[in-house]
Amino acid sequence: MDLYTLFMKSVGFYNTSTPCYFYCGLICRLASLLYRYVYYKTKNIMKDQSKVIAALLIGAAAGAVLGLLFAPDSGEGTRGAISDYTGDLVGKAKSKANDLKDYGNNAVDRVKSRFNGAAEDLYNYRDGVESNVRDRANNIAGDVKDHVDNVKSRVKSTADNVNDNIQQA
Repeated sequence: MDLYTLFMKSVGFYNTSTPCYFYCGLICRLASLLYRYVYYKTKNIMKDQSKVIAALLIGAAAGAVLGLLFAPDSGEGTRGAISDYTGDLVGKAKSKANDLKDYGNNAVDRVKSRFNGAAEDLYNYRDGVESNVRDRANNIAGDVKDHVDNVKSRVKSTADNVNDNIQQA
């Protein structure tokens, strides 16, 4: 005898003509499937503490669901309480999601501004280095031109002296 049949007989809903037979049957079948899943998944590895805790939490959740469904409160009241609780959870989740989105956007903006600032500093540094290199290159070119002119004038004066000495000799 499986869990479903046992439960249905114990609560007196084994007769298919009762109105809540379908819902009780569905709940029992889901609980049975959950039990089988947990049993077969943890059959050989129950020594792992996290698996035991997970199985306990799944069992507690299933017990809470069954407790809510079979509570003495009317079905409409229980559904309303579940709906309100679910609505509150959804509202909190949306609020947290918006907070997380805002935090992410702010973080992205901060990174962008730091990157843009670093890029601007890099461009300014590049421009400064470029102007320093141009100035030094122009100074060196001017010095080279002066040295070339000086060498030209020396070569010319030496050539003139040699030419004068040849003509005098």
